[in-house]
Amino acid sequence: MTMKTFKGKPLSPGYGEGRALVYHGGAYCNAPLRFIELSGIDGEIHRFDNAMQNSIKELTSLKEKFMRELGQAETGILDAHLALLKDADFIGKVKKRISEELVTVEHAVEKEIDGLAGLLAKVENEYLRERNQDIRDVGRRILKNLNHTGTMGQLRLLPPNTVLVTKELLPSDTLEMDRKNTVAIVTERGGQQSHAAILARSLGIPSVTGLEGIAKETKTGDYVLVDAQAGTITVSPSLARAGQFTDAKNIYDDFSLEEKRNEFKDSVTLDGVEVELFANIGRPEEVTDISLHYLKGVGLFRTEFLFMESPRPPSLELQTKLYCSLAKQLGKLPLTIRTLDLGGDKQPAFLMDEMKRNPELELRGLRYSLAHEDLFFTQLRAILRASLQGNVKILFPMVTGADELQEALKIFKHAAHLEKISDLPKIGAMIETPAAVFEINEILEIMNFVSIGTNDLTQFMLAADRNILVSMNSFSELHPSLLKAVKKIVDSSLEMKKDVCICGEAAGYPEVACLFAGMGVRQLSMSPIRTAKVRSHVRKHDLTDLQNFAGKSLKAKSVQEVLKILEDFSINKHATQSVSA
Repeated sequence: MTMKTFKGKPLSPGYGEGRALVYHGGAYCNAPLRFIELSGIDGEIHRFDNAMQNSIKELTSLKEKFMRELGQAETGILDAHLALLKDADFIGKVKKRISEELVTVEHAVEKEIDGLAGLLAKVENEYLRERNQDIRDVGRRILKNLNHTGTMGQLRLLPPNTVLVTKELLPSDTLEMDRKNTVAIVTERGGQQSHAAILARSLGIPSVTGLEGIAKETKTGDYVLVDAQAGTITVSPSLARAGQFTDAKNIYDDFSLEEKRNEFKDSVTLDGVEVELFANIGRPEEVTDISLHYLKGVGLFRTEFLFMESPRPPSLELQTKLYCSLAKQLGKLPLTIRTLDLGGDKQPAFLMDEMKRNPELELRGLRYSLAHEDLFFTQLRAILRASLQGNVKILFPMVTGADELQEALKIFKHAAHLEKISDLPKIGAMIETPAAVFEINEILEIMNFVSIGTNDLTQFMLAADRNILVSMNSFSELHPSLLKAVKKIVDSSLEMKKDVCICGEAAGYPEVACLFAGMGVRQLSMSPIRTAKVRSHVRKHDLTDLQNFAGKSLKAKSVQEVLKILEDFSINKHATQSVSA
C-alpha cells in the first residue's frame, strides 16, 4: 500500500506506532422530530426522569472507579457532567419543551443540548469553547439511556498497540478507553483545552488533531506512525520512513527520561540564576499538577468556568469554598487568582438578556467587571476570605490604564473593609493591551506586580484575529514589535523593583522561555505539562548566553530572522526536531 502522510496540530507530546482502529463514535444520533398527544406528556416526562437518574448513577459509578485509578484531577471532569444532569434550569427547559411543543423527550433533549453546546462553541476563550464537548457528551449519555443505540463503552477493550483514529473523542471516550493498549490518539477536531486533550497529556498518550478526513483516509488495521511533536501522521510507512521514525523516537525517549529525572531540581542557570516556573490552570483539579511537576505555585488561575458553566451567578459561599480549598492545598505556595475575564463573546448565560437590552455593555476584562460591580464585588470578597487560608494573590485582567485600576482598588478596599481584613493580598495587573504597555510606569506605581499575557497582547498589537494566533506554528509571539513591548515592560518592572511574570502560552516553548529569561524575566507561568522541557533548557545555559540570545533577537527585523536566531541557539534541535516527511 502507498505511504500517506498527514499534517495536523500536536495536542499531547510523544511518538506512537501501531495498528489503526477507526472509531466512529464521539457524537449522539440525531433524534427525529416526532410529535406526541397531550395524553403522552406525562409518559415522556417519566421517561426523561428515568434516563436522567440512570445517567447520574452511571456517572457516579464511573467517578468512583476512575478516582481509584486516576485521581481527582482527571475524574473531576465528571463533576461538570453530573452538575448538568442535576441542573434544575436544564431539566425544566426539557420538560417545558415536551409539554408546550408536544415533542418526544429525545427531540427535546437534543434541542436543549444543541443550544447549550452551540453557545459555548462560539466563545473566544479556548477552555470554555471546548466545554461544548462535555455538553454533547452528557446529551449522548441521556439519549443512550432512553434506549437508543450508541457508541459508549466500545473502547474499553482494545488490541495491543492501538492507534485510535476518530473524528472527535469526547471526555467519556477518553476516560473509558483501554489506556494500557492505546499508544496514540489521532482526531479530526479537538483543542488544547478539550478534556480529551487534557486527559491524553495527563496519561502520557501522544495525540494529534486537526487532520480533516483522517477517519476516511485510514482503515482499521493500517500501520500508523504518530509524531506528536510535529503533528505528523504516516499511514503505511516505507522502511526508510519507519527507520527515521524509530531513530527520532529513541532520541526523544532518552531526552524525556533525562528531563523527568531532573524535574525535581530547580530551574536554575549554570551560573546560579533561578527562573521560577509556575502553572496556568483553568480547573480546580489541576492544582495537583503543582507538586507533581515541582512548580513554585499557580501563576494564573482562570475563574471564568465558574460563571460560564452555571445558569446563575456563582454565590459568595461557592466561590469562597473553592478558593479556600485551593489555597489550603498549596500551603505557602502562591495562588494567583485572576478575576473574571469576561466580555466580548464570553457572556454568561445569566447575563444574555441584559446584553441584548444594553449592547453598549460589550466590554472586556477589568472594564467588564467594573460594569458588573455586583459580580466583581462578590468575587473579591471570596478571594479575600481565601487569602486568610494561604498565599493568595489577585490579578486583574485586560487592564488598559491606571484610571480603571484605581476604580477597581476602591471596590477592593470596600470589600476588605466589609470582610474586616487588614492584611491585604498582593494585587497585580495583566498587561495584554498596547494601552497598558504605554502606561506601564503608572500601572506599576499602584500595583504590586504585573503579568504579561502574550496571547492577547499579540492579538491587539498585530491587529489580528486571535483564531489565527492560537498555534505557535504562526510564531506571531516572536514578532519584533511584541519582543520590544515585552522588553519595555520587563525593564520598567525591574527598575521599579516589581515582579513581572510571563503567563502566555509562548512561555511554555523552551527556546522562547530562554529568550524571556535573557530579557530579565525571572518568573514564567505555563501549562504544567511543558515545564520539564523549559526547566531542562534553562539549566543548560548561563545568564550570559541567555542575554546574548535576547540581545540578538531584539535587534531582528522580522519573525523569520528571530526564528533563525532561535534555531541557532537551540543546542538540542536535532534531538527534538520531528522526522521530515
